[in-house]
Amino acid sequence: MDPFYISLLFLRFLLVFIPQYGYIHPDEFFQTVEVISGDIFNIEVNKPWEYTVLPIRSVSLIFIFFGLPLKFLKLLGEFQPAVISPYSIIVIPRLVIASLSIVLDYTLCKLCKCFDLNEQLGLRLMAASYVMLTYMTRTFTNSIEAVLFAILLLLVFTDRTIQFYVKSRFEEEEEEIQENLQRVSMKDYRFKIRKPAEAKLHYTKSLTTTFYVKATLIGIVGMAGVFNRPTFAIMALFPALMYCEAKQEKITTHAVFVGAGATVSFIILTAVDTLYFGENFQELLSQCDKEKTSEFMCLFTTFLRWVVITPYNFLLYNMNPHNLAEHGIHPRYLHFIVNLPLLFGPLTLFIYKKLLHLSVLLWRQEKFHRSYLPFVMLFIPVILLSTFPHQEPRFLLPVLPLAVMIGIEQIQEKSKLKTLFVCSWLFFNITMTPIYGFLHQGGVIQSLLHIQKDLKSATSLYNINDKFVYHRTYMPPHCLLLSKTSKSQILDIQGGNIQHFLKIVPKRLSKIKDFQENKNSSNIYVVTPSAFVDELRENGVKFTTVNVIYGHLTIEDPPNVATFSNSSMKHQDIIETIKEFLNQMTLHIIKVPYTEFFYD
Repeated sequence: MDPFYISLLFLRFLLVFIPQYGYIHPDEFFQTVEVISGDIFNIEVNKPWEYTVLPIRSVSLIFIFFGLPLKFLKLLGEFQPAVISPYSIIVIPRLVIASLSIVLDYTLCKLCKCFDLNEQLGLRLMAASYVMLTYMTRTFTNSIEAVLFAILLLLVFTDRTIQFYVKSRFEEEEEEIQENLQRVSMKDYRFKIRKPAEAKLHYTKSLTTTFYVKATLIGIVGMAGVFNRPTFAIMALFPALMYCEAKQEKITTHAVFVGAGATVSFIILTAVDTLYFGENFQELLSQCDKEKTSEFMCLFTTFLRWVVITPYNFLLYNMNPHNLAEHGIHPRYLHFIVNLPLLFGPLTLFIYKKLLHLSVLLWRQEKFHRSYLPFVMLFIPVILLSTFPHQEPRFLLPVLPLAVMIGIEQIQEKSKLKTLFVCSWLFFNITMTPIYGFLHQGGVIQSLLHIQKDLKSATSLYNINDKFVYHRTYMPPHCLLLSKTSKSQILDIQGGNIQHFLKIVPKRLSKIKDFQENKNSSNIYVVTPSAFVDELRENGVKFTTVNVIYGHLTIEDPPNVATFSNSSMKHQDIIETIKEFLNQMTLHIIKVPYTEFFYD
């Protein structure tokens, strides 16, 4: 094994255990760990509406990937209660994802062999990517999607019929086609065939049980991907079309096995979701008017009302443009102009170059080489996802191995370009890893760990009746508090100016049942970035600073980089400027008197 790759793989797991305090997006908790922690540990959590009001997201896969390890943690907790901690709830699910991310490494190796690319270079580039070190060690459903898409590519492109199809369909020179046909070597038939026609015939006859098992697995993985994120169908579109064309001589047989796998997966996943989300079947059945309809029709209509198909609900919800507007409307070019560079950095230049070359070939109506296939498999999902008005970088995680393949193909035989690219690639990822791994909204998780630890300690600064108001931060995941009353302890005010803040906090506090009863023993703590603390101070709001957490970068309240603009600063001034800059990247826990919000 390559020592450089092993070192980066070790770093990937090391960053899981440190752990990373960076908070990339609320969905890394609120679509996975926050959802299932309450059910497993019997604590109060803040389940998002997707899992309560309208179940549009499946719980099946997140219970498999994260629920089972957390169940095991709960079992250990019966013998040693100390193992159940916020640290464990953060690290164990991330460890699962980090382990699964090795599937992407393995898939890249196999694809590089299929497309005659330098697999060692590919492994090094992908392992050094900050996407692998941060996104692929976080509990996003997008991370699961990336793993499932990698498995799908692995099943498709390790199929000997597909390999034969790719080489014969997309080679540029006829001599190469003849050579590939003559060198076909079957695992089941240990011989070489000299005539191309015979090679093709034996290739068709070589379809054994293994091929049908793969077809079944493709159906299972495809349906599981759709339940995890319905947009998986877009990712799988081109590989599925290639599979169908390559198997056209036996398409009916393969369709049966793919369909069988998909059906089994659909039934199991739907059953799990229905048992989790569905209403009581007997109660629904009792509502049926058996005098007007037959018993069979009552059972049938009740079953349709009872069963929960989350991908179907997801499509219904997203077909309404007003629903999409609530999540943010983005320009259609955002994926191409912003999200691709943000995720892949210098690799994006090679993607743009490949797009230009392919456009020229299509304009001239020329046949393109198989080296363009990774780009086509990347381009189609990106262009289709760009038709949706809501676009985020994490939606593109599954195409990372394809982006790396495009980069390898461009640099593997060009030493000067290779050196320049590797330097820029390392600089990009060394810069982005600490930003998304530790700094971005990094104070939120640290503040919850601090509060939870203090509440459990014998000499507690906080008490169970205290209220913690999070303002201008990402949503705090309640599961890290490990509390049965977290909804009455944590208030998420989100953004807004100081007038809005002073107005909304009393309204939210008044809705808490025990607040008025325990107001004499309740303290109000505000958890907010340093920029808002300065605003409170400037507006004469009284408060006491309880704790300052360093390493909190928020894009909404970024640090002022103009502090470094003075080139004539002395050494002492530079040190003070750096201190001031670091102070701007802090999250404060401040105690605000009751009288600042309520006027008796």
